[in-house]
Amino acid sequence: MRMDKAVFYKNDKAKWRKEGDSESVVYYNNKFIRLNETASEIFHYCQGADLDRIAKPFTRFNPAGKDYLKLKISDFLKRLLRENVIITGPAGKTSLRDDFPRLTKEPGREFLIPQMHTFRIGRCDCSDFPRPSAPLRIFFTLTEDCNLSCKTCYNDKHKDDLSEPQEDTIKMIIDKMKDSGVLEIILTGGEPFLYEGIFSVVDYILSKGIKVRINTNGLLLTDEYIQEVKKRKGVVLTVGIDGTSEKTHDFIRGKGNFRKVVAVIQKLSNSGIPLYINFTVTHKNLSEIWRLRQFSRDFNIAEIIMNIFIRAGQGYAQQSVLELTAADLLTLRIFGFLNRLTSSPEVTLITSCYAGYIEANVDYKGLFYFCELLDYPLGNVLEKKVQELWNSPDMVSLINPEGFKEPCRSCFFRARCKGSCRAEVFFRTRDLYSGNPYCLKGRIFQYMRKSMCR
Repeated sequence: MRMDKAVFYKNDKAKWRKEGDSESVVYYNNKFIRLNETASEIFHYCQGADLDRIAKPFTRFNPAGKDYLKLKISDFLKRLLRENVIITGPAGKTSLRDDFPRLTKEPGREFLIPQMHTFRIGRCDCSDFPRPSAPLRIFFTLTEDCNLSCKTCYNDKHKDDLSEPQEDTIKMIIDKMKDSGVLEIILTGGEPFLYEGIFSVVDYILSKGIKVRINTNGLLLTDEYIQEVKKRKGVVLTVGIDGTSEKTHDFIRGKGNFRKVVAVIQKLSNSGIPLYINFTVTHKNLSEIWRLRQFSRDFNIAEIIMNIFIRAGQGYAQQSVLELTAADLLTLRIFGFLNRLTSSPEVTLITSCYAGYIEANVDYKGLFYFCELLDYPLGNVLEKKVQELWNSPDMVSLINPEGFKEPCRSCFFRARCKGSCRAEVFFRTRDLYSGNPYCLKGRIFQYMRKSMCR
C-alpha cells in the first residue's frame, strides 16, 4: 500500500482512554497499545485524513525535518494498520471539519490544542482548526472583589457589585461547562484568592478532568496558599506584572507592590509551581519589554504573556497616559519579530483575539459573555446550554469579518488577526462592527491598495 495515497480512519471498535498526564491506551480485540502524547494526537487525526494532513501540525514549525517526521509518522501508522486499530478508506468519507461536532464530545479532543497552557498566539493560528461546537477555554470570573485598583484594569465592577458568589451556584456552572466539553477554566476576577472557597472550587474543577489556571496579582499568596496550590498538581498560576522596575510597576498597581509581588514570584519559582506572567503593554512601560526575557530567566517563568493596553474599565480614565502611539505599535511589531527568532524562555505577544473562536467568559452568576472586556451578557448558562449561547447569532456575528466595516472587511490580514480585538474597536469607535482605524498592518495594506489602483 502506498502510504502517501491512503486516507486513514479510526476503527470504530477501537477504544481510546486517557491514562495519566501524558499517556493513553487504545484497546482492540483484548489487546492494547500504549501511546504517548504525540502518538495519541496522530491517532486522533485519523478521521478522513491522509499522511500529509496528519503530518502538517508536526512539521509546520520544523520544515527542515519534514521528510524525516513524515517517515516516522508513516511507520507508526503502518503499525496501527497491522493491529487493525485504524483502517483505510475512500477519500471524502469524512473529514476533521465535518466530524468536529462529534470529536469535541470525545475525551481525546485535547489533540486539537496540544499543550493547552502554552497555546501560543502567533505560533498557532486557530484558523487552522474549525470553530468548535462549544468553547475550549473559559475565563471564569470567580469574584468581582479586588485588593488593588490598577490603572490598566478593564474590570471596575468591584466598585459597585457587592453580591457574594455562592458555592452551590458556582458548582452548577462548572457542571454546565463540563457538559459542554470545556478543556480549561481560567479563574479570574477581581482577585480570585479573595474568594474563601477557592480551593474547593479548584478541587471540583480538577475532579471533572478540566485544567485550571488562576489569574492573580499575587499579593495574597502566603506560604500556606502556595503549599495548597502545590498539592494540586497541574494547577498553573498567572501573576500580573506591569513593569520590570519598581517605579513603573508601582505607578500602575500602587506603591510598594513591586517588591511584594517579586518576593512572591521568587517563592513560587522555588516551589516548582508552573508560573506565567501577564504583562499589559502601555506607553509607560514599553521601554521595559526588552528586559522581560531576562526577567523570565531570573525567576524560572514558563511564559510571559503580553497584552496590549485597552481603554476599558479603569483604563478609560488613563488613556492619555497609558495608550500606545503608532510609534509604540511599530516598536511592538519589531519586538515580536525579533522574539520569534529566539527560543525559550517564551515571551508571547498577543496579536490575535481568540474570543468567540475557542474561548468565552462566564461569571459567578452564570452570565455568559463574548469576552471579559465587553460587559454585555449574551445569556445565562444556568438557563441555557453553553453550546446554545456559544452559537447564538449575537456571538457568531462578532467573529464574522464579512459583517465588519472597512478597513477590516477587505483587509489581507483579517484571517489572521480576526478583525482585531472587538472590545478595543468598540471602546475607540463605540461600534462593535467598525474597522480598527488604529491597526498598523491594515493602514499599510490600504495605502498599498490605493497606490496600485491609481
